[in-house]
Amino acid sequence: MIPKWQYRSRIGWLVAVVVLVWMINAFLRIRSKADYQPVYSLSAPAEYLNLFDSTAGSKLILTESINSKGRKPFCEFTYEGNFSVVVYELDLAWERALKDIIHQTIETVSRSSTVVYAGHKMPSYDLYFVMDSVGPIMDLFLTLNGDAVKEIINTDSIVGYSLRMDNYSIRYKADGVKDIFAEKKNAISVKVPVQLIFKRQGGQLFLLIITNPNDDRPIDHDLAQKLLRD
Repeated sequence: MIPKWQYRSRIGWLVAVVVLVWMINAFLRIRSKADYQPVYSLSAPAEYLNLFDSTAGSKLILTESINSKGRKPFCEFTYEGNFSVVVYELDLAWERALKDIIHQTIETVSRSSTVVYAGHKMPSYDLYFVMDSVGPIMDLFLTLNGDAVKEIINTDSIVGYSLRMDNYSIRYKADGVKDIFAEKKNAISVKVPVQLIFKRQGGQLFLLIITNPNDDRPIDHDLAQKLLRD
């Protein structure tokens, strides 16, 4: 029989090797994603600006663009000095009605553990996205976690949701990694009123994330329609 001290020593070495391999793999994943590190600028694509009604557009100020290799930028605007409006674009594999593309569920969600995320601190929440390329998508799986979840717009080209958010995620396959993840600042902070608006325009799908960092009351359900061009 193996003495107990030898048995414990072997178990200890085995655990140490497993931990070391995990750390090496994590380091290599991070290193391989160095090219995907976010770069910040103060410019927005023309197609983002063309989403907005001319009157609303005159009240928008670009505060930051988050650029990462292999995906469209996340652009944050302020509207009327109060609202934060983040715009992001995805390419569609083919044109379909939004009701056939977006699949929405309500449940607790967390970040995927098998990918590396870049994080960005918004005024009232933290936004994360996978440091990797994103190709054309066929489906979008939206998972919402919070209170007062409500569908506020539903047409062939615009779908919108309102909620008091704990967190939410977006992935492109039912069993895929969560490409975009957002959560309130910490466990004890109040839930964040947010609107998630999806607008299909040709072969592109635009996401608008609307919050009001200065007010924890629900956002006017008509705001998105005031912002967007018909």
